[in-house]
Amino acid sequence: STSRGTSPLSPISSTFLNIYDWDMVSVQAGSTFTLTTQLELCTGILPCALFIKGASLGKIDRSGKGQIRCDAKKGCLFLALESLEVKCDNRSAEDSLLKVEGAAKLQIYNSTFIDCSTTGSGGVAELSGGAEISVRKCRFDSCHSVESGGAISASDGLVAVSYSMFSTCSSLAHGGAVSARSDSTVSFLRTDFNNCSAQLDGGSIIITG
Repeated sequence: STSRGTSPLSPISSTFLNIYDWDMVSVQAGSTFTLTTQLELCTGILPCALFIKGASLGKIDRSGKGQIRCDAKKGCLFLALESLEVKCDNRSAEDSLLKVEGAAKLQIYNSTFIDCSTTGSGGVAELSGGAEISVRKCRFDSCHSVESGGAISASDGLVAVSYSMFSTCSSLAHGGAVSARSDSTVSFLRTDFNNCSAQLDGGSIIITG
C-alpha cells in the first residue's frame, strides 16, 4: 500500500492496491511503471481516491492483463491521471486499460495513450453504472476495440472531452474513438478526430439507444 503524500511509483505486479483517503503516486522523469496485472483500487474499508502524476510525462508501459480498476462499490470514488505517457503492447488484451464502475469519477489531464486496445469495449477506458470521465488536453493514438469505443466506452454517466485529439483510433464494431449510450451526458469542446474508423457505425463517435 502507499502512504499519504507523494510516493515514487515502482514496477508493480500485485492484484490489489489499498489506498486511504487522498493518495498521490508519482512517476518520476526517466522512470517507467510496468503494469502487467490488474490493480484493483481501494479494497480496504475506507472510501479512497488515487492521483497518478507523471513528472515531465512519466511513462507507463501496459502489457498482458494490465489494468487499473476503480469500483465505487469497493470504495473507490476517484481516479486521476496527469502528465503521463502510456504505451500498450498487447493488441489482444481482454480488458480496457482503465475500468471505472458505479458512482466514481475518472479524470485524465495532459496525457498520451498509444496503442491501447481491448477485445471488449473502450481501449483506454470503459465506464459503467453511472461513472463519469473528464478528459482535457490529451491525445489518443491508434487505440482500438473489438466491440465499441476504440478509446472510450461509456454505458451511462458523463463523458466530457476538451482540447484533445483522437488519431487513427478504430473499432471492429461501433464508435472508432468514442462510444456512449443515449442515457449518457456527452460533450466535446475543441477536440479533433483524425482518421478514426469503425467497421459498422460511427467512424469517430457513436451514441446508441
